[in-house]
Formats: sequence, C-alpha cells, structure tokens
Amino acid sequence: MAPATKLIRTVLVCVAASAFLLWVGRALLCNEDLALPRVAPSPQAQITGTPDSDASCSIYVLDPVQDLGLPRCNFADPAVWPFAAPNNKLQASGPLQHWEQQHAVNYWVAQAIAMSGYQTNDRHGADMIFLNTHCFEAWRLGWLWNTLPERKTRSIIPIPDLQLQPVLQHLHTWPQWRADNGAHIVVTPFYPGTPNSTVNLLRPCNSSVYSLVSTHKSFCKKGLQHHNDQGLILPFVTSIPNEGPEVLKTKRDIFVFYRGGCSHPSLAEKFVWGKIQRRAVVQALTALNKPDLDLSCACDICPGALDHDETLRRMLRSTFCPVLAGDAQTSRRQVEVILSGCVPVYVGPGWHTLPLADAIDHAAFSVFVHVKGTVPWIVTDPAKRTALNGPTLEREWYMDAELGPGQVLEVESVAGIEAALRALPPEVLAAKQAALREAYGQFSYRPAPGEIQSGAGRIIVENICRRARAAMSR
Repeated sequence: MAPATKLIRTVLVCVAASAFLLWVGRALLCNEDLALPRVAPSPQAQITGTPDSDASCSIYVLDPVQDLGLPRCNFADPAVWPFAAPNNKLQASGPLQHWEQQHAVNYWVAQAIAMSGYQTNDRHGADMIFLNTHCFEAWRLGWLWNTLPERKTRSIIPIPDLQLQPVLQHLHTWPQWRADNGAHIVVTPFYPGTPNSTVNLLRPCNSSVYSLVSTHKSFCKKGLQHHNDQGLILPFVTSIPNEGPEVLKTKRDIFVFYRGGCSHPSLAEKFVWGKIQRRAVVQALTALNKPDLDLSCACDICPGALDHDETLRRMLRSTFCPVLAGDAQTSRRQVEVILSGCVPVYVGPGWHTLPLADAIDHAAFSVFVHVKGTVPWIVTDPAKRTALNGPTLEREWYMDAELGPGQVLEVESVAGIEAALRALPPEVLAAKQAALREAYGQFSYRPAPGEIQSGAGRIIVENICRRARAAMSR
C-alpha cells in the first residue's frame, strides 16, 4: 500500500473515532439514548455478606450502565460474547461464560465486595468507589474475536473502548475524584491488551487511583517499593471450581509437567522473552529423556494440543510444574498449577508475576531457580534483539517479592533445574505441599463450599479498605 493511501486511511479512522467519541460524549452529557440494545444484565448474586466486627470502610460499586447511562452488554448476543459457543475457544476449555474467562476480575471483585458486607448504596458517603467495567472488558474480547480476523489490524480502537473512554473522562470531573486526585477510586486495568488510550484514562499517571492489575507493568512507578501505594497485583480467573484443598491429596507420578505455547525454534528472536524461555526449559529437560518428565511446547488452542481438561488432570498428577511467563510477564497457568497442588517452579532471570505477594508467602510453597551466566531467552545480539526480548527486560521483569537467603536455588544451566528439584529433601517438599494446600483458597475467586466469601476476594477487599484508611489519614 502506498504511503499516501496509508496516511489517508489513518486520517479517516482517526476522524471516525473522534466523531464517535463526540457522539457518545454528547449522549452521556445530554442523557440521550445510545440507540444500542438494552437488555437485563446477567444474573448476579444478590446475597449480601455480614461485615467483620472490625470493618472500617464502605465501598460503592460504580456501574457505568446504571450510574452513567451506558448500554448494557447482552452476553447472549454472539457479537458481544461469542465464547459460549462450543467451537469459539478462548482458553481451550470449551464453552465459556463471561465470568469464567481469565481476565474477568471486575466481575469477581464486585462479587467479593457484595459478599464482604462492606458495600454501600451511598456513593457520596462511600470511603472507596470501585469502577466495575466488566461489561466492557468482556465485550472487548468478543469484539476483537469478531472483528480483527477480518481487518487484520490492531490499530483501531475497539468500539467498547470508544464507549467507555468518554465516561472515564467524565469521571475525572467528579468531586470524589477531584477532591484527592482519585485516591478513593479503585480501577482495574487488568487485561494486558487493553488499549493504552483506555489505560491512561483508567489510571492517569498524574492521579492517585488504586489499580488492580495483572502485572507491575501496569503501574506508573516501577520498583517493588512503589507497589503498595499504587495498587494490587491480582491472580487470573480460572474456571476450576473451588472444591477445597482436600482434592490436592492425589498420587503424583509425574515429576515435572509443563504445557504451553513457545517461541518458534527458528525464529526465536522474533518472540517475547517469556516464549523463548519456555522453549529453552522444555528443550533442556526433555533432552534428559527421563520417563517421569512430561514437558512439551503446545499452546492450548493450537491444532493437536493436549485437551485442557487433560492438562489439568496431569497437573493433579505432577509434583513440580514450571510457571513461565509468555507474551506478558504473567499467565493463567500459574493459578491452574496452584489449584492443582503442583509445586510451582519459577525460573529467572526475568521472573513471572507473583500476585498478592504482600498477603501470600509464595516462597513457602514455590521453588525459585536462578540460572547463572548467559541464558538463551535474553537476546543480546543487537541485530536480532527487540524491545520484547532484550536485556532491558531483566530489569523490567523483576520479582514481586523479597526473598530471603537460601530461598532461590542457583544452577549453572537450564538443564540443571531437574537435578536441583530432585535434590530437594523430602521434608522440604512435604512442607511446600502442605503450604500449597493452606494457600489454595487464596488463589480462587470462588468461595469454598459452605462459605460466601472467597480467599482471594477477602484479601482484595481488605486491601481496598486499607487503602481507604491510608487515604483518609493523608
């Protein structure tokens, strides 16, 4: 395509997007209908939990549909949510409801607030306001699925974001935002693929909002010392039911298990660091040719991939499961590994995200292995490396927790990971497996049988209330 043609197309897209933003903004400000179908929302829990005796915060759940007049998402419409159909596999797990997909944290945080007993209907008197953008986060995934395969471009801002962005701009004018620069507002820029234009409106770097994120990359200030003031790193959502830690007491005849998409063997430098690391670990350990090692590069939704249910069953049979970053520093597989009772193994340099690290002692049930010397996933050749796999990522993908002496194993090569794991004393392994059972509920957004509040939800709400107290003391 000629440069002039590209320029004209870009200008037309920008003009159309600007016109759409103006139209939506006018509709919101003038209280006009957006002429999109409005249907009843999907059923949500109506039970309200009982607050703890030491509760000291109130949280208002801001619904852009009810509070700001945006159209409801019709999740029964395949144009909004196509993944309930058997053949539209989003996560290789068959038909998927919108609250089950891995980025649906808005839905579950709203549920956790409702179940905590801290929710209030008084928006003006609330200590904290949680902006629930679940509808638009889910709709964006459906829009991308339905639209991008034909347009083959990611330069167009998704329609759900074009609707949401004027609302976010309007939110910045609210007295509750302007009073303390958003310090009492909770937002969730969780999905790594959220357009930067939306992320920058959700959590402007000159604001004080509290952000619930999937990786510290979404924080404006980098460095472990800045995490608590900016927000909370959350685990991914999984469709695995919370059946309690007793299900983890199974026979484990696989020593190390891994499945995941990797870099192409002949085009490694074109991939993100995490995908190169995955291939390096799989190749090094499979080369040992030992019968109790079950590792393979195969993405969940690729032809010939291991069925997702079978993947989960094998993790239940496994002692150790590498948790390796992919296109982003974080992954859903981490939660699946933990909920399967398989001891997670993190490999560095360049570390996978550790969610809720201030509340959860990851070192108690995980193994951290640092490979010394040159590693194949850090591309140092200036002619081959990119911003996605160069040496700078070693600084950017830092660990989300401070580990003490002896909590990181040192090996000379990637192949040395297997020997380091076999050398762990039985009592150390038993202690990690026991700690894993103790932490089980903290990685699930679903309440355990007989409970109304999940472990992850309880930690999130407690941190939101802690932020409320900190904001009020300023």
